[in-house]
Amino acid sequence: MDRSRTTGRARAALEVALLIVGTLVAVIAAIGWLYWLRIVVSNWPGPKLSQALPLDALSSRDSVPLVIFVVLFGGVGTLMGTGLRRSHIRTTPGVLGLAAVVWVVLYVANTISLFTVRQIPFLDALHQALQLAPTYLATAIAGICGVIAARPGVGRPLAHRRSALESTSTTSPGKRTVAASRIPQPPASR
Repeated sequence: MDRSRTTGRARAALEVALLIVGTLVAVIAAIGWLYWLRIVVSNWPGPKLSQALPLDALSSRDSVPLVIFVVLFGGVGTLMGTGLRRSHIRTTPGVLGLAAVVWVVLYVANTISLFTVRQIPFLDALHQALQLAPTYLATAIAGICGVIAARPGVGRPLAHRRSALESTSTTSPGKRTVAASRIPQPPASR
């Protein structure tokens, strides 16, 4: 095996490891932000997501506004997708893998929280943590935002996308194809 192939595989493995660790850190940070923001946003109007904070279940303060939950885990998904796009990992397997990391982190955190707060056997905490809907909702939100952020054209200005399309769709120096002529052109300056 030649050295460049080995170096490429090592670099790909390092990118995957960094994406997993980054997702892990982002999910833990989102959980921390939920606990910290709960104090500030507890009186906000709108729907509340119950059982989002299992450590506060006994004091009946385990709910947070749905909008905060969506924003935080949407941010986690956006970070996942941006990392995937920059590392050139295929979108679908990458997002599915990182969404699985989100689910596992939330499942473990919820299991430990339920075990601690309710003082139940660990196996019962494992089963009850499987029934918490916020875990699945956070995973879905992060996955959807990850797919959107991982798309190749996201984050690039329209001018860059247009010039790339025009360069591939011209047939000769002065002649443009139908696809290139349908690209919206910016308004002419006066």
